[in-house]
Amino acid sequence: MIGKDLDETTSFFWQVPENKHLIHHIHMSLSLLLLFISFNSMQNLMSALIGSLGFVSLALIYGSLCVSSFLIGPAFVTYFKPRISFIAGSACYASFIFATRWPSAGSLVPTAILVGIGGSILWTAQGTYLTQAATNYAILKGQPKGNALGSFTGIFFAVFQINQIVGNLIAGFILSSPSQGAQETLGYIFMTLASLSVVSLFFIVPEESPSEAHSTSILEKVFKAVLLLKDRRLLLLLPVIIYSGMEQGFVFGTFTAEVIKPAMGKEKIGFVMTAFGAADVIGSFLLGKIAERYKTTPLVIIGWLFHLVFFVTLYPLLNQTKFAVVSSNTYILYLLAVLYGVGDAAWNTFPNILLALLFKEPEAAFSNLKFWQSVGTLVPFIMGAYHVPLLIVMPVVFGFLWMAGASMVYLQIFYKVFSGNVD
Repeated sequence: MIGKDLDETTSFFWQVPENKHLIHHIHMSLSLLLLFISFNSMQNLMSALIGSLGFVSLALIYGSLCVSSFLIGPAFVTYFKPRISFIAGSACYASFIFATRWPSAGSLVPTAILVGIGGSILWTAQGTYLTQAATNYAILKGQPKGNALGSFTGIFFAVFQINQIVGNLIAGFILSSPSQGAQETLGYIFMTLASLSVVSLFFIVPEESPSEAHSTSILEKVFKAVLLLKDRRLLLLLPVIIYSGMEQGFVFGTFTAEVIKPAMGKEKIGFVMTAFGAADVIGSFLLGKIAERYKTTPLVIIGWLFHLVFFVTLYPLLNQTKFAVVSSNTYILYLLAVLYGVGDAAWNTFPNILLALLFKEPEAAFSNLKFWQSVGTLVPFIMGAYHVPLLIVMPVVFGFLWMAGASMVYLQIFYKVFSGNVD
């Protein structure tokens, strides 16, 4: 008996039953980190290095993601389950990363469309898997579901956003090198990391939802994703979700190509975006802890205020004639990147938590999330492809920030969605 008691009290972290769901979640997060070290770093650089073709490729990715979010994502995840969906989706991303090594319209256009399709699959799987793991963890721990969702979402984005630090540092140091083959070297590094991610996802452990006993058909899942738009709560959340996509399109496309590059040169893009990524990582972790304890209200306030300060600070720095940042103020770009990164952490975190709490069908909820986020992300990329001046792009994004803020106030007053624990 003494030996048995000793074994029980000295159990390792991974031997505790409820912790296995946390370990599965961390494995998924680390695997996607490897993939997006490559993809997000290339996304940051494409508009600056490739010009119009870069903007067009990014627009095609998110346009394809819009179309396939309802039609392909939920159906694929329902039929093949998250594990196979992760493998298929990551392989699509890897194909695009390989194509960027030899950039041309012939290689980037088809793989960009493929990434959109793969993205609808991968991100629906990610939202479903996270919700399943958090729910199973909460049941075993005897915790409210909302607390576990806040913690798991914070952990995911804290791990995931490390891609902005690692990837941008790699890009910054390599592109600053005098070597003539710098871009080729960068391409091979990213191709290797993407391949490792696909391999890692082969070994992900499936999570089962407690509600999977009475499964629904694939067609029913697709209809549920579309019919969810009849829910007034989702309609009111649309400005929030659209802005959460638009702000990413702005920082990854417009901010890098139209702000950092003219002011500091393309070789400094990686370093400024590293500051953004570091703020995003720290913000995601801390905001996840805040959501776990205080619900989502502080996240909403932080996300809105930090981006408000970003735009109000950036606008006076713009050269009205050349539509570029005045070179003497370049040091401020690092501070602005930090502001934007903390805000981005909030905008990434609380929509995911709210959808998981408010709606019982995770595939339908996260299909809507990726569809409307992609609509928002498309806007800056399309404007970039048509060379719309920065002084026009900024008011559009800033206007959606105010619309999202108004929507959040209305949702809180009439639905109390940002405080309280919906189970």
